[in-house]
Amino acid sequence: MAGLDAGRLEVVDRRRIELISPDLPRQAYHAALGLPAEEAEALVTAVDRSIVECSLAALRKIQADHTVVAVGVVGPIREIPDVPKVLASHARMHASEGEQYRRGVTEAAADLGLRVERVDPKDLPSGLAEDHARIRATLGPPWQKDHKDATAAALAALG
Repeated sequence: MAGLDAGRLEVVDRRRIELISPDLPRQAYHAALGLPAEEAEALVTAVDRSIVECSLAALRKIQADHTVVAVGVVGPIREIPDVPKVLASHARMHASEGEQYRRGVTEAAADLGLRVERVDPKDLPSGLAEDHARIRATLGPPWQKDHKDATAAALAALG
């Protein structure tokens, strides 16, 4: 999470949040593969609901500690077809699972009245690279893809 102080970008919080209940599979469509149609649909729906609920809880905790003005979500907006169509393609399963999380966070943020900035990584302005590199150097390890994406989303939302 980043903030602007007199035009200077500063990281004010660095926490990992869980976006799904531990009793549910992280990859809903992979877990639904081979289940009867109704059970597969119910599992995907339960995961969708859990992602929104966990996202709401996480955002409320963050709001308790900080003033939140926007939420950045990295990834292009993708259509999620009906469950049987998703299950017919391994690539579509992965794409749909990623979109489940992005939609859940987006829905939770909107429910809290927060502005949501959906960012396609291909569309990030090149001017963010310098801020991105400085933040990485300041924070140090760990620096994984989710850290990079979260930083890029915060920069885009603040920009």
